[in-house]
Amino acid sequence: MQATFNIPNALAAQLAKEYRRQLDLAAQADIHEAIRQGGDHVANGRTRPADEFFAEFRESMATGFELTWLAERNFASLDRQVNATESAGAAL
Repeated sequence: MQATFNIPNALAAQLAKEYRRQLDLAAQADIHEAIRQGGDHVANGRTRPADEFFAEFRESMATGFELTWLAERNFASLDRQVNATESAGAAL
């Protein structure tokens, strides 16, 4: 049996927001949920290059910060891996 409910759009949006909040709380408590959500973000294109993020982040910081060369290298490597994975997935 399937139940169908007619609910106002505002309530549906509120329920969806609460569901996402619950998922976020689960992610904080469970690394597996955090990884699943991260994979979902990548699969649905909700990502951006790390260098773009850090450029914006640096600008937003009142005092600014400097990443070490090692951190810069590691973030660049992660960005390349994500982009390669997205490109390989798009080719399928």
